[in-house]
Amino acid sequence: LSHTQNMLVTAIMHTCVILIFAVEIQMTEKMYGTDPKEDTRHGDRKLVRPMAAFLFFLGLESWMWYLFSTEIPLQRESPPVFCAIFKPLVFFYVSAKARDSLEALWRISRIVMRVLVVEFGLILTFAAVGCRMFGSK
Repeated sequence: LSHTQNMLVTAIMHTCVILIFAVEIQMTEKMYGTDPKEDTRHGDRKLVRPMAAFLFFLGLESWMWYLFSTEIPLQRESPPVFCAIFKPLVFFYVSAKARDSLEALWRISRIVMRVLVVEFGLILTFAAVGCRMFGSK
């Protein structure tokens, strides 16, 4: 959407997407309630506030480009939508499998980091012992 030359079309399209996600968030909140302690089926509860913030800033940035940017020359590319770096947040909000895979990746990375730290410590220990035993006198 951000590659169109018409900023008004981009802003309107982003607004439509924002409204659809806002209605979905509102329906989910009404369905499951707003207390995260009582709700165990709503797995994306942690992503509601960041998702709402992302949608707000996406809409704000889209309309700011439309209202305050000068006319874009035809030979130049369209201006970037900087909020687009947070679009994976939408993917994790929508897909439970993506959230599960991210959590598994996080667990595995913690285990790998522990193993690497222990291995690094062992290498340093053996290097210190080797330098002490076979160092030049």
